[in-house]
Amino acid sequence: MKLKSTELILLFLYLNDKSPIVGHTKLQKLVFLFEKEIKKKYGFDKLMENNLFNFEAYHYGPYSNRLVKDLDFLNSYSFIEIENFNLDIDTDNYEDEEEKYKNYFIYKITKLGEEYVEKKVLNKLNSLQIEALEKLKKGIQNIKLDDLLLYVYRNYPEMAKNSKIKDQYV
Repeated sequence: MKLKSTELILLFLYLNDKSPIVGHTKLQKLVFLFEKEIKKKYGFDKLMENNLFNFEAYHYGPYSNRLVKDLDFLNSYSFIEIENFNLDIDTDNYEDEEEKYKNYFIYKITKLGEEYVEKKVLNKLNSLQIEALEKLKKGIQNIKLDDLLLYVYRNYPEMAKNSKIKDQYV
């Protein structure tokens, strides 16, 4: 049975004690790095379609419209919860004064999402695959956004070509 794109998102939110993912950019890069560095290495390519999320070079590096649609779908059916908050960020990284206050999102799995993962998703994966996803999520959560963008832009320069902030990283 194939692993769906929405199930991968639920898995990421379920793993590591259901810790939320903070920031849309981090979530985009998490899924992008899964596709580039984890998918084939751990046999997910046999479970999922190729280029499932169709990442494109966008304002902050790799971006998937499919991921956004999947998040909206999961949220509308109460599998996940998306909280929105404003965060005062370091203005040194932005030329625009308007960029000082950014809207951030926190992505959390709900009880319904947890039950779905436990009944329908976990049994599709082996322990090495689960461990790889947990390690990737933990790494993304523990790294500063600047360091994450630096890593992505340097390792996947084709994804930085349309970035508004690439000059800070390349």
